[in-house]
Amino acid sequence: MEWWVYMPKVELHAHLNGSVRDSTLLELARVLGDEGVIVFSDVEHVIMKDDRSLHEVFKLFDLIHILTTDHKTVTRITKEVVEDFAYENVVYLELRTTPKKNDSKGMSKRSYMEAVMEGLRAVTAVDVDFAPQSLDARTSLNRIPMNVDFYNAKHPVILCTDDSGVFSSSLRRSTVSLHQHLVGLGKKELFQLARNGIDYIFADDEVKGDLTEIFSSAAKELDL
Repeated sequence: MEWWVYMPKVELHAHLNGSVRDSTLLELARVLGDEGVIVFSDVEHVIMKDDRSLHEVFKLFDLIHILTTDHKTVTRITKEVVEDFAYENVVYLELRTTPKKNDSKGMSKRSYMEAVMEGLRAVTAVDVDFAPQSLDARTSLNRIPMNVDFYNAKHPVILCTDDSGVFSSSLRRSTVSLHQHLVGLGKKELFQLARNGIDYIFADDEVKGDLTEIFSSAAKELDL
């Protein structure tokens, strides 16, 4: 197993709707097409692509906004997103979503959030301990281009995916990309970059302590 696969990761800025699996989007979009809600051929090729233009990304968001008015779909997507991050060995995840209301589907903002919570409780691949938060006061820097000078200046930096589904991104892929293309960021530096995320999480000191132990144990396993 490559070291970047085994390395624990902290994800502090992921959007639920933007992290939907391509395979799930394809399946659900085909159903909408059969029902006449959308023209499936208009989105099929976009879903199948791995490198999308900004225009194509927003086309997918339009599709996702239609899909996430159904309670069952919201629950399924939530479960799958958490499982996908767990597969990336993400040991702490801050997942964001905005409650939605759709009277035609009997969805209130409360029932939307209940569907999300049901998805979290449905995860069986890993142990999930979740604590809902209502406000994100952190300034997101995940869209600022990363370079070595930025890192060496000791500016607080964390790796985030934002919308891993529509942008075809992952923490694993980002780690590998930085390792391959930026001189000065080796295995030890990238591990520390991931570990630094603990300092900026919303959780309490007990959770931070647990995460610190996880990273310390991984550091020994990876000989860091």
